[in-house]
Amino acid sequence: MLGVLLQVAVVEMPLLQVAFGTASLDAGHWASCVGPASIVLWFDEVRKIVLRGRARVF
Repeated sequence: MLGVLLQVAVVEMPLLQVAFGTASLDAGHWASCVGPASIVLWFDEVRKIVLRGRARVF
């Protein structure tokens, strides 16, 4: 979580933009970054739900 907050700070805070040579992103660009990055999280959550469901059946 700290890594995400630091990444957002580097991209969105003007002082850090100058230091790291970054530019602010609009909502569409953030969505194109966060969406694919979160696929692993969603896949793992669905996997856990399926495994819990199977454990109850047996």
